[in-house]
Amino acid sequence: MAAPKEIFLKDYKMPDYYFDSEEDYNLDSRHLTLKSLPSGVFTLEILTEMYPQKNTSLEGLYKSSGNFCTQCEAEGFRKITFYQDRPDIMAKYTCRIEADKSLYPVLLSNGNLTEQGDLEGNRHYALWEDPFKKPCYLFALVAGQLESRDDTFITRSGRKVALRIWTPAQDVAKTAHAMYSLKAAMKWDEDVFGLEYDLDLFNIVAVPDFNMGAMENKSLNIFNSRLVLASPETASDADYAAILGVIGHEYFHNWTGNRVTCRDWFQLSLKEGLTVFRDQEFSSDMGSRPVKRISDVSKLRNSQFPQDAGPMAHPVRPHSYIKMDNFYTGGPFFKVNLSEFSRFQGMDLYFKRHDGQAVTCEDFYAAMRDANNADFANFLLCQEVPPTPGQPIKEPMFIPVAVGLLDSTGKEVPLSSVHHDGIVQSIANNGQPVYTTVLRVTKEFVAKAITLPGEGEIMDMMEVADPDAVHAVRSFIRKQLAHELKAELLSTV
Repeated sequence: MAAPKEIFLKDYKMPDYYFDSEEDYNLDSRHLTLKSLPSGVFTLEILTEMYPQKNTSLEGLYKSSGNFCTQCEAEGFRKITFYQDRPDIMAKYTCRIEADKSLYPVLLSNGNLTEQGDLEGNRHYALWEDPFKKPCYLFALVAGQLESRDDTFITRSGRKVALRIWTPAQDVAKTAHAMYSLKAAMKWDEDVFGLEYDLDLFNIVAVPDFNMGAMENKSLNIFNSRLVLASPETASDADYAAILGVIGHEYFHNWTGNRVTCRDWFQLSLKEGLTVFRDQEFSSDMGSRPVKRISDVSKLRNSQFPQDAGPMAHPVRPHSYIKMDNFYTGGPFFKVNLSEFSRFQGMDLYFKRHDGQAVTCEDFYAAMRDANNADFANFLLCQEVPPTPGQPIKEPMFIPVAVGLLDSTGKEVPLSSVHHDGIVQSIANNGQPVYTTVLRVTKEFVAKAITLPGEGEIMDMMEVADPDAVHAVRSFIRKQLAHELKAELLSTV
């Protein structure tokens, strides 16, 4: 088959055996069947002709706004070439990209850039080699007209890592905070978890039409622009905090997801929930831990709780799925919790045991148990309600949970003394007396403390939801807060 005119990928190992006619293979929309194979070990090379500009699924390799881009998680690599598209199939990748130099001056893929040069006909090439085994969902390629903000990071062992954030030319000025966030994440992962970056180059690409939000492809993270770009003229504190968190999240995947990956997609929380835990700790250390915790709980109440109570509810590890994309909800991302004592010893042992492997949640559990010499059996809850006469199928039973509050000295605080709703009502009635004291706390906490519950959270507490009434009352209270606290708020600037 002829190579595509604009771009092609090719593994340059010479094949030992050719299937070069339709008599040697059968091809349909879902299968490539090879009719005969040589005995012993051999190399199979598949040359695939494709037209990314016609790929409207935004999975695999596609073209948008003049740039080529990939999205392979969860099952996009099979749209690039024929492959066993599963996370436990791990291999080392070498990627050679050729393209028109004027149309596509930037050619990026995973790993280290080992060779590049010009070709005839105003074309050029780049050869990328990733020395670490990875599943195909982490393969990435970007080709287009982009410019970069460049910086360097010196690892704790003294290696120099080149850092580049690529965007359309007009957006480069808005990437300063993203670069700060990346360097902060790299240092934090070394200081807290002892994890050092493992390649000579780390690339981030931010384009406005990347549809997945952000993707942790090995050494070539791809983001939607809204998660990376910020300028002082338009960005809020929340915008800066969000960029810090998401840049950190995708970087932290380098170990929790990339170096140690999932055996199958039922283990999704093993990389996503675990990495969310890491990015939450990072954001807490870089900012205000109480504010971060409140923000995370609010997200659970506004997003996760309604999902768990609705038709999209599913366990962290379901027994089956119809389409993998439906599994990418809040559950696998947020349902992970680790204690202070276990996060260090357990994580160290987890990485030592499973570096370069595709593992399960039980492997993680075993590392936590063994490293801390503790019985964590209660973490592996399994509920079984046997049938009774007249009820052959029993509904799940509620799991009892004990709740308690402690003050800063460790003394128990009676739950009956906590009236959050009463505070909100007091604010609505008179404002100033309550917040004269609160405004002396950190500005981050003040901003969070006077932020009203979201409309969705309020409606979840109503027997009959009334969106118009909730919106009207919430808007009124916000205006009253602004009016009553105007002087105090302005004095804190």
